[in-house]
Amino acid sequence: MKTLLTTIGLFVILACNAQLKPGQSTTITCQADSLVQVISDLNSQKAALQQANQYQAVTISTLQKELEDCVTSVPPEPEVKILFESGFESPVSISQPRITGWQALLNLPGVSDFQFNISRAAYSLAEIRTDPVNVNNRCLYGQVTGQDPLTGGTTRFQGSWRFDQPFAVYHFSYDVYFSPDIAKLQNYSGKIDWFTLIELWEKHRSNMDGDSQGQTRWNIGLFKDVGANNLYLNLHQEWMQPASKRFDFIWSENNKAYKLPFGRWVNLDFYFKRGQKDGRIIVKIDGQVIFDVTNYTEYPDSPLDIWAINPWKLYTSMTLINYINNVGGKLYAYYDNFKWYEK
Repeated sequence: MKTLLTTIGLFVILACNAQLKPGQSTTITCQADSLVQVISDLNSQKAALQQANQYQAVTISTLQKELEDCVTSVPPEPEVKILFESGFESPVSISQPRITGWQALLNLPGVSDFQFNISRAAYSLAEIRTDPVNVNNRCLYGQVTGQDPLTGGTTRFQGSWRFDQPFAVYHFSYDVYFSPDIAKLQNYSGKIDWFTLIELWEKHRSNMDGDSQGQTRWNIGLFKDVGANNLYLNLHQEWMQPASKRFDFIWSENNKAYKLPFGRWVNLDFYFKRGQKDGRIIVKIDGQVIFDVTNYTEYPDSPLDIWAINPWKLYTSMTLINYINNVGGKLYAYYDNFKWYEK
């Protein structure tokens, strides 16, 4: 519009002969032929603008139609079938070392057991408590406070899911509330490379030395670099057999950009597809993809079956547990709304 008005003004000035004489009023004389030409040119511009606007409208309409066709042609993702789901409301209870009321989980083909690995209550706990946010809800509570001198190995909290048949895919999700005191580890000056939150184990190979629990394992845990104050999530696979490679990484992935929330509920989704270099692990928190890794999800070249998964785990060094305790904190987590999927 601004361009059109400017053009009108130029045409009028060029077409008109204006003379100002001393002692006379302003007079403007315009020749008829010039005015006719101005009007003709303006009509041409108007027609051109109308044509351009019509083209623009047609183009926008066409693009909108193409976008709608594109959107409607993408099929929705199929819903994943839930084989088992439960919270911790009554009648679910814990009768150490097992959960009472989860028989439907144990009835699934391939699932042989589900139990807790804890020590005496003064050192680690697995019990049902009131939700820290919603007093009308009950959930699982796990805590580690110290090393039990009567327990072999490092004291931990973990739920251990046992299998007697292999699956192509292991897929589960749950809600979790990590203690806000875990964030105090940001001020720990040393390196953190052992703070396990989820773990999976492949079976032990009897003719090989190394760890008696299995030949390889996968961990999701919290890491921190020396001198840094950034806790971040790590996902890796470790050699556990042979002994010469024990605890060495087969592969490892960090996500230093994502900040794991502490002191609030989040939903964690874990997908594990078996394979050699074509295996896949997808970890989501509140729907956000934290890891999407294609790599070994089997022992390289000679895999065995998965025999145990620890979907809930608080497992770290006594150095870090004591650090949290000494700054007035507690190492604990709440868990709820567990789901196990078909694939």
